[in-house]
This record gives sequence, C-alpha cells and structure tokens, in this order.
Amino acid sequence: MDAELCEHDQVSARREDLVAGWWEYHRLADGARDEREALEVGEPAEVVAAKERVDSLVAVGGPTVLSLLEALIDADPTGGRGALVGAGPLENLIHEHGDALAQDLVIRARQSPAFAHALSYVWLETGGLHADAGAQLSPWLKPDENSRSVG
Repeated sequence: MDAELCEHDQVSARREDLVAGWWEYHRLADGARDEREALEVGEPAEVVAAKERVDSLVAVGGPTVLSLLEALIDADPTGGRGALVGAGPLENLIHEHGDALAQDLVIRARQSPAFAHALSYVWLETGGLHADAGAQLSPWLKPDENSRSVG
C-alpha cells in the first residue's frame, strides 16, 4: 500500500511539473525578446521539454491524455479559462484522435465547465470528424459565423 501511495505521489509531482513547465513555456513565448530567443535555442531546457512532452502525449492520444489537458486547463494562470489549451493541444488531440475520443470529450465537458469552455476554442474544418463524432461534439464547439459543420 505504501508503495502505491509513493508511486501516486511521484506521478502527481511529475504531472504538476509538466503542467507548470507547459504554462511557463507559453509565458516565455509571449515574454520579452530575450525570453523568446532563449526558447528558440531550447532554454530553459526543462520548460521546453515540458512543452514537447505535452505535444508528444497529445500525438499518441488516448483517454489518459484528457486528464493532463484538464490539469492544464485547471492551472491556467492567464484567466483565460483554458482558451490556450483549447486552441492548442486540445484542438490537436481532436484533429488526430477526435473520432475515438468524442464520447470521452463530451463526458469531460459535461463534468467540467472549464473543459467545456476550452472546447469552445477548438476549430475543426468541415468533415474533420466522422459524422457520429461531429454530432456528439458540435454542441460544445463554438460555431463559426459561416456556420461551420464538424461532421
């Protein structure tokens, strides 16, 4: 039992570091010129690694990455209620794995107003998802002025 608790604490600490690093990357990317230039050459390394790790987890997909995205949304220091997550890794996840994850995404959106808000920043082209997945997700996605269809 103690080993399980220790492992859970380690996973939680790694996730917290990953979330903090991802947000720090985006703060620096919007920061002063010297901060942006440092990012371009991979510094600070742990911050760049956190952003790249999130990108790679999103590329792999699967329902477990939704917990990470929800942690990113919940930790949003900008007051944007997850808008940057929605327009970034959440949108990428849906583009790559939306058909497989549509039901899980809808469940998260129903359970979390912040997750639902982040979903409203996802942009999908017409035909970007199979019709079933598009129909499930369309109530959560913000419609375009040109009445975008996601199915």
